[in-house]
Amino acid sequence: MKVEVRVVPKARIEQITPDLVGGFKIWVRPEPKEGKANIRVTEILAKHFSVSKSRVKLISGYKSRTKIFEIDL
Repeated sequence: MKVEVRVVPKARIEQITPDLVGGFKIWVRPEPKEGKANIRVTEILAKHFSVSKSRVKLISGYKSRTKIFEIDL
């Protein structure tokens, strides 16, 4: 399953909400440096879909706020 995610780094509160196009908007605390925000988004998606972190893979958007993840359910 592929999921489009819009990431908001350096947020005060971490949360995940569905957006209007079928993806998610995720607020994370880490800065977008050295992949820290991407790692946290992976952890949040894994928890949301009740899968292990190894089943969530970043496909595109490594340096962009809009990312596509593949989740093996």
